[in-house]
Amino acid sequence: MPIDRREVLLRALQDEEIAVRRAAAQALEVLDSRYSLVALQQKLAVGTRQERIAAVYALRSVNDNAGCALLLELVRDADADVRAVAVQLLGEKRLPQALAALVQSLKDPVVAVAVYAAEALGGYQDERLLPYLETVCRQANTELSAAALTALGRLGFAKSAPILSEYAQDQRVDVRVAAVTALGALQIS
Repeated sequence: MPIDRREVLLRALQDEEIAVRRAAAQALEVLDSRYSLVALQQKLAVGTRQERIAAVYALRSVNDNAGCALLLELVRDADADVRAVAVQLLGEKRLPQALAALVQSLKDPVVAVAVYAAEALGGYQDERLLPYLETVCRQANTELSAAALTALGRLGFAKSAPILSEYAQDQRVDVRVAAVTALGALQIS
């Protein structure tokens, strides 16, 4: 007869020793998150579009390697909305292993995904991202250019001042706003 780990852990919550109760509570949390991840994987595999997007949002609360790996897979999903949400969540989590996937997402054919990738990269404080974001600034799409300029400002590296100064003269209002705002956010060199 298989042992029901959950039942054992639930009984351990009633143990007379507080250390046992604490350990049981932590173990239950881990076990429940693993069951949750399996359910989310099933929704992502066979759910409706809305269920799949909801499942991606639910990954926000999964903070283990399996959840991260799943988000990294979803950045390459066929559905642009799934990709967009996955990119946003990776940006929130600021996982070092997500950097390459986020940089790749800057080239996504759907502008919204690329915009979310630029926004996400702005939170990493990694000087190696400057050339990627500077390249994206040169895109014809105003929203994407502005997002990349904003990300450069969030990164805060003074090396970005020349490109930001250049775009402070751009013909597009939103680009100029992003450039001058970013200029003000840069560190003093």
